[in-house]
Amino acid sequence: KHDIENMQFDEVVTVHRNTLFGLVPKSLFNADNLYEYLKFNTKILANDILAYDEVENHDLVIVYVPYVNINNYIYDLFGEFHYMHNGTVLLQSLMNNQTQNQETTCFVHVSKDQLDITVLNQRKLMLYNSFKYDTKEDFAYYLLFVLEQLELDPKTAIVKLFGDIEEDDATFKLCYNYIQHISIFAPSTQQLIKLGEPSSSSIDFTLINRI
Repeated sequence: KHDIENMQFDEVVTVHRNTLFGLVPKSLFNADNLYEYLKFNTKILANDILAYDEVENHDLVIVYVPYVNINNYIYDLFGEFHYMHNGTVLLQSLMNNQTQNQETTCFVHVSKDQLDITVLNQRKLMLYNSFKYDTKEDFAYYLLFVLEQLELDPKTAIVKLFGDIEEDDATFKLCYNYIQHISIFAPSTQQLIKLGEPSSSSIDFTLINRI
């Protein structure tokens, strides 16, 4: 579609977006135990290759299953390249851009069939998790479930959505029925990321922050 086979790039970075991951404190991490970190919450196949990313400037490692077929395809096209999990990009971007005194905020990155939820309190990570969904009701359920587990009141919790969603979407309207302070936001420019103000437009934050 985009004829990338005939394009030249200075650097190639692949971001894997899936729910096959786990978080490990860097202080407890051992690269020899990748399987142990994932075996209880992720279905690992015999031919899966495990990988990990260190979240820069934070005591956190993401262990995950990259898509080997995608990596092989990219390698055949471009040769050596770098890959990471989308959770790494999200967490580095959100945690580095939230101010120290910012109140607890629930960030939700939306794609066609997956929502990635990050909850931060003054740059400290309270939760990061991803869910697959089929319907707008599924979406609302997972979001409300996370708020309940963290004892955040939907009437007062600050929830910011970005990615493949707009205010006139049925999914947003359904969530708005239950969550009073919910909004859609986007960076003001591609160079300067500002998370403080809501916006009517959406953006793929993971791609912007890999540039």
